[in-house]
Amino acid sequence: LPVYASTPYEARIVAAELASGDGYLDGLPGLPDGAVVLDVGAHIGLFTLDIRRRYPRVRVVAVEPFQPSYDALRRNVALHHPDGVVTVAAAVGDRPGWTAVTGTRAASMLAAVRPATGAGEPTGPRLHRAVSRLLARGRWAPGVTARASADATGWLFDPVTSRVPRTTVSDLITRHRLGRIALLKIDVEGAECQVLDGIRPDDWPSVDAVVAEVGRDRLEGFRARLCAAGFEPRVSEPTFTSNMFGHDTVVVRARREAGMSDTAGPSFEARCRPPPDGSGSGGRPRP
Repeated sequence: LPVYASTPYEARIVAAELASGDGYLDGLPGLPDGAVVLDVGAHIGLFTLDIRRRYPRVRVVAVEPFQPSYDALRRNVALHHPDGVVTVAAAVGDRPGWTAVTGTRAASMLAAVRPATGAGEPTGPRLHRAVSRLLARGRWAPGVTARASADATGWLFDPVTSRVPRTTVSDLITRHRLGRIALLKIDVEGAECQVLDGIRPDDWPSVDAVVAEVGRDRLEGFRARLCAAGFEPRVSEPTFTSNMFGHDTVVVRARREAGMSDTAGPSFEARCRPPPDGSGSGGRPRP
């Protein structure tokens, strides 16, 4: 499937992750015709494209704040599914407003609303040195090779920060008249709990299922919020991303139906017991 992306290897990584056992849809029910999927943190749109390939008659709202990724998302939707998918250039959090998002083109899947944390290190400097040595084999002056290498690697690895609008799940439900959300997918690099906090209590009954990539340090707070909203979370280890990046993340899938519970795992009560201090990721679970 041809797609637009900042770099080819990043598109291949995301595609391989979706095709692996870590895929977001593993263990979740099928989607009926006319169902609505809200893709929060859509990146370049590969999850959205996969959903539409599997379920051609579902409606998708794909939200992405990082401009290089959003540009690719919009072009991929126009190329493959111009009907049935709405793209939104925004961050999603606990309240409307504005926020800064930072990322690099070489690792745009890690773009986040938090400040830059050295994405591209040490890969960027190492690649810069390697390219400089390669160019130095030619007849260019040392200053020219250094500048050419810096330009090439800088475009990939220099942090890109922009100020973007911030919306909430509830605002998206209202603005796009989503009605019922069959699946809420969340991949927002650290702001998972804020996304849930942006769902008004009267909108929670309209959400049937949630799937998210969550940092282990935020897991208890994320689970507690889902349990307080009447969901039963199931946590699995994402072996693909752990082996590829070493990230300390898990995949959380949650449905209201008890049929999603693990027969061999802890009971629903044990899985949904709130953290001892009621936090787990900065903030007490909302009722």
